[in-house]
Amino acid sequence: MIPPTFDLSKQHWHYLRYYGYYDLEIIRKQIAKYLINRELMLFHKSNPYAIRYLESKDFNDLTKYLKYYIRKPSNILNLYYSLAEFKEGSLRDSFNFLEYDKEEMKKNAAQNIVKYDFLLDIDAPSRETLIPLTISARKIKDFFDKLHVPYYLRFSGMGFHFVIPYDYIAPYLPKINLHPFSDYNIYAYFALIAKFLKEKFSEYICMNVYDYRRVAKIPYSISVYDEEDQYIVLPINSFEGFHPEKMHIKNVTFFPEDILHNPEGNCKFLVEKALSSAETVFENSFRGVKYK
Repeated sequence: MIPPTFDLSKQHWHYLRYYGYYDLEIIRKQIAKYLINRELMLFHKSNPYAIRYLESKDFNDLTKYLKYYIRKPSNILNLYYSLAEFKEGSLRDSFNFLEYDKEEMKKNAAQNIVKYDFLLDIDAPSRETLIPLTISARKIKDFFDKLHVPYYLRFSGMGFHFVIPYDYIAPYLPKINLHPFSDYNIYAYFALIAKFLKEKFSEYICMNVYDYRRVAKIPYSISVYDEEDQYIVLPINSFEGFHPEKMHIKNVTFFPEDILHNPEGNCKFLVEKALSSAETVFENSFRGVKYK
């Protein structure tokens, strides 16, 4: 764990520098914890392309990838991890971006998912809307706390991620099917829950994150938009005193622990409320749901 008092401004490097941040061993060790049996995806923001299905078993693997891919000045990348957890050995550990068959990897990934977390992604269309968006995130947090829903809450760089681990939500779904091309799959149910929350709380809840390939920014990584616009994906344990600019890499002096809120709770009432409000037609597609 990164000590809460770890102060970037006191490190012996220019803390606006993207590369210097990932040179810190304490940062790489924290990020590596999120990648066990999950995909590491590297996304180039300014020249969009994604390096997908990388396997990072430990801190050494992550260090190897970062040294290989981001040491070039042109490679300022965002780091993502998969919402899916895979069977061990299902991913790739190759450096060669061109040597793998993307369609084959997608097919292989779909067949080897063992868990899939629920993500509620609230995404601001601009920096100016981040403050009003915070009000919506507060309301969702209060709603989850009232229902005793277990969740992680993180600032994403342009919004907020609520993540409910698979083990806390799966037992309350009517059926559980992790294969994306089957009826009543888990991604369909997750889309219904998100639709319910979108209608209740915020139009900025993204509805395009409910299929088996989706990823989220890794906590404690840098959310990069350009050379100066760099925010750290930090956990939020309370909205008291929160302001997005405190998450900018040049302003971070405190690293909160990524805690599971309401760990003794469950998702029973959330799932019941969401599914009872949904009128759906299930069909055999990777989404699995058509909205009336």
